[in-house]
Amino acid sequence: MSSAPPPPLATPVPAPEPSPREAVARPPDDPTGATRPPEDQIERARQSADEQVVDLARAWRTPSGWRYFSAVNNTEVGVWYGTMAMLFFLFAGVLALLMRMQLAVPENDLVDPHL
Repeated sequence: MSSAPPPPLATPVPAPEPSPREAVARPPDDPTGATRPPEDQIERARQSADEQVVDLARAWRTPSGWRYFSAVNNTEVGVWYGTMAMLFFLFAGVLALLMRMQLAVPENDLVDPHL
């Protein structure tokens, strides 16, 4: 009595095709048989990525001139808030100093009553 191997339970699933990114990442002697794209395609992809970086830098660059005040970048708006806070702080300090000088001596006319 000879025993034959049991039949397979399911048919084997073929391996998925590698994506272009995986094909580029694998060395040419890859045992899976994936082929690398030609060098000119790789170079064009690199140039395209470099152009995208340049385009993004141009788009996110801080506006110059009067357009600076229309920027919506969080960093720029934060600088505006900090600058205005310091200016109002200094202005309030000058006004407080004027009040103290006015009230330091009776009958002082440093600040005009009609001001």
